[in-house]
Amino acid sequence: PAMTPLVGLRRSTLNKLRGRAVEHLTRQVTWLIDRAAKADDALSGRVNIKQVALVGHSAGAALCFEAACLLKGRVNAVALLDAVPWQRTIDAAQHNATLPESVSICSFRAPKSLYNLNSAGLKLMSCINGEHIRDVLVHNARHGDFSPSLGQTHLTSALLRLLRLQSRDPAAKDECIDLCICFLEAFRKGDFANFDAYCRTKGREDRVFFVKGRLPKELLPTSLSLPALFR
Repeated sequence: PAMTPLVGLRRSTLNKLRGRAVEHLTRQVTWLIDRAAKADDALSGRVNIKQVALVGHSAGAALCFEAACLLKGRVNAVALLDAVPWQRTIDAAQHNATLPESVSICSFRAPKSLYNLNSAGLKLMSCINGEHIRDVLVHNARHGDFSPSLGQTHLTSALLRLLRLQSRDPAAKDECIDLCICFLEAFRKGDFANFDAYCRTKGREDRVFFVKGRLPKELLPTSLSLPALFR
């Protein structure tokens, strides 16, 4: 879902708007799964209800994670693209630290910057346990590189690079999208061995830093509190 600037609103109003967005996404996914489960529905056979994945960028990643928590076992994979979680998202992660092993979660991150709240996605991932989680730091990426719709023209690309939202490395954006597609393809096949091997190869080339399972202590944030605007 598209997120509009929310600066200047009261915290209670912000949380209501965020809650509505999560509920809206949850209803959409539920509607799709319920229809696909009916034998006489036009969507029957077109959607595999045992392989439902949510993909979100920035604040959209927060929406996807919270929706997955509400939908429990109905969502089987979540791809977080340089997530910018809210405090309520962190709280949801703490309350759902034991999400089913059947839910594969992968966080793709850019290095710390203002746009990703100094890699606030780490705060989210540090609350989740299990071997079903993965964290991929793409060294040369910027926050905007994880969105296919950003930078479609030379003018917008130049502006995004000026704002440091897009990398000057021409391969960075393609690499971010390729990694996400590779993860989703591995999820579709039910085998993450090739994805893990691909990430480790990228790691040896010093393109990414890849962690599977619980994050090592040196990566864990010292505090789970977020700036006031995101609480």
